[in-house]
Amino acid sequence: MISIITAVCNQLEMNKIFLDSLRKHTDGEWELIVVDNGSTDGSREFFESAGDPVTVIPNDGYYSYPYCQIIGGMMAGGDVLAYFHNDIILSPHWDTRILSLLGKDGREVLSLGGIERLPDPEESMNKIERWEKTRRMTAKVMGVKERGLNMMTKVFYGGWERAAEKEWKENGGFINSGFIKSAIVMTRRAQELVGDFDPTIQEGELDLYFRTIHRNRTVGDIAPMGVASGVFHHHYDLPPMTPPGKKFLDAEILQSMREKWGAPTIGRYMASMM
Repeated sequence: MISIITAVCNQLEMNKIFLDSLRKHTDGEWELIVVDNGSTDGSREFFESAGDPVTVIPNDGYYSYPYCQIIGGMMAGGDVLAYFHNDIILSPHWDTRILSLLGKDGREVLSLGGIERLPDPEESMNKIERWEKTRRMTAKVMGVKERGLNMMTKVFYGGWERAAEKEWKENGGFINSGFIKSAIVMTRRAQELVGDFDPTIQEGELDLYFRTIHRNRTVGDIAPMGVASGVFHHHYDLPPMTPPGKKFLDAEILQSMREKWGAPTIGRYMASMM
């Protein structure tokens, strides 16, 4: 079973699209653990009414990203963990396909593919720019309710399922360097080797990427996190809807990546994405 951990704070319309995509495109057994970080727009109630296999953990305040992932992971019962942002849509058979790649050649942690990190960097840059224009124009005309959000991907891809299938056929077995933060899948073994999210680092996915590189270079029993280019997902990259005036209750323990890793190590590890 795959345990999907997702932190949410509002964005009700996007949450509806995310859950619909998950139900529609997941082949095997799964559970969704939603950590609600103080939603005020009905998002918590929406997920609570969704029924199995959705579980909601309401935070008692507004917490950092790693705190939410750790809390969600503690409830996970699956042998594979997926840390997904809520503003994504998944491609058909995403779980079957990522599981076929996970564990091969030491790849215990993988990102799903997306326009942010295509095999061709220039194509990535062009598509990211085109997506930003599409998102702005569609939002201006149709807003960011469910209909407008669906129209964004329709305009951008033409047909989402068809575009995702094309990526699988062209790049199904290709693992690109780096990572995409919005959809990360890892085995329990990887969690044992590199550890859980660091509760002091808000940029949790980048820190996890660094830890896979560090483990690979110092111990060698796991490969660095990579991008499963053919197992496509789309990240809307919507602006956060943080309640006005809210600050993380655990803000005092947070540190920067520079404080933890130091500039020289950050430079070396970021170079591996080039």
